[in-house]
Amino acid sequence: MRQSLLRFSLTLGVIGTTLIGSVLGSNFPAQALPEEEVVKTLEGVPVFMITDLEGRPVPLSLSLGGQNVEKKDLAVFFISEDNAEEVVEKLESQSSQLEGKVEARALPLSQAYQLMMANQELEDSPFLFFPERSQVQEAVKILRQENSQVQGFNAVPLFVAKQVIKTGDQEEEKYLTFQQGDREVIPVFFDIKQLEESIKASQAENPELSSSAIAIDVISLEDMINLLHSSDNEQLKNLVFMPLK
Repeated sequence: MRQSLLRFSLTLGVIGTTLIGSVLGSNFPAQALPEEEVVKTLEGVPVFMITDLEGRPVPLSLSLGGQNVEKKDLAVFFISEDNAEEVVEKLESQSSQLEGKVEARALPLSQAYQLMMANQELEDSPFLFFPERSQVQEAVKILRQENSQVQGFNAVPLFVAKQVIKTGDQEEEKYLTFQQGDREVIPVFFDIKQLEESIKASQAENPELSSSAIAIDVISLEDMINLLHSSDNEQLKNLVFMPLK
């Protein structure tokens, strides 16, 4: 059995997340989007894996804080390159034999998805997404606005903006879009600051938008991938992921 080289902790709390159905609709047919559509949607986002110099994944162990549970021999996909580099530094500091022999290697999210799908029949998946901590904290802040009891968000958060339009007693929500060539796309952000900057730019260009309320939905990457894999809802084809910078 391979020996795990690092143990690090992720504190697990109550998962509080906006239901994915509230973002893109809740009545989905069972038929999935074509696999090539899913891959195309995910391929522009880099994730980072700890590997040896030949590209083989370095197995890690994960201690689940507060649950006295340890998962071993995981291939971890880091959303943040900085987080992955920190792990490389820790590995090298713990063992002189690893100095210069491990690295944070970038790969597209689509490849991570394909690796996970190829191993989906396993009882315990050897793959895990590791979120960027500050973005998790931002997600919790947003979720607590609706539910003060939310203690944590145990997934990679994504952020989507929507315009709230009030007409008398009626309220309509419309997800913010931008033009990409001849397509109108829905941007999905890994970084809330990038989303906020996008909102400000849109409001500066569109007076109508600046006079209406803007709300932010929090979605987990894991739920979004499951949705892409299991639904052929046409709106999913309009999603564009905006990776961390």
